[in-house]
Amino acid sequence: MALPSTTVADFSGKYVLNKQLSDESKFDDILAAQGVGLLKRKAVGMVSATSDVHVYADEGGVEHLDITAHVSGGFTSKAERLEGRVLNWTDKEIEHPLFGACTTKSKRVLPAEVDAAELQNGWTPECTAAGVIFIQVVPTSGTDWVSKQVWGIEEINGEKRHTRRFLVTTKKNKTVYARLVYDYAGPL
Repeated sequence: MALPSTTVADFSGKYVLNKQLSDESKFDDILAAQGVGLLKRKAVGMVSATSDVHVYADEGGVEHLDITAHVSGGFTSKAERLEGRVLNWTDKEIEHPLFGACTTKSKRVLPAEVDAAELQNGWTPECTAAGVIFIQVVPTSGTDWVSKQVWGIEEINGEKRHTRRFLVTTKKNKTVYARLVYDYAGPL
């Protein structure tokens, strides 16, 4: 389902991954570049993923992005509270369920400020004016890659959709891009 009248500043809601509109095979390539084994990648491809996304500003005006992921699809349904992100470009140490220990940082930027063309274009005019959420993730041990993500709103087939674009670059300069598209499933 398309987004209701929402703004890029607050696209809070429940979202379900739309596998038909997403670059799923390319996302598998991204996971492979990040060192995720074949069996785990196949399991990730079989599940249904739902995210509760909460975008808000605290009393000091600092933006936050909180995510709770729900996984199902033949597996025991599991809800996992992913790390809350403060959109102030400060390093935060996290324990990611697939990648282990990582350092992440996030901020709101204009798409033109993102240093990768694949992540800059295609956003709604609102995102172009108000900004998108830019996230960088770097593993702290073992694996040599950097993940850049941009979260925002795009118009796809005449409907506004929440999308997440991923660009992973390995230490050997292999670059993999994918876009995940989400259906709006209602308010939180």
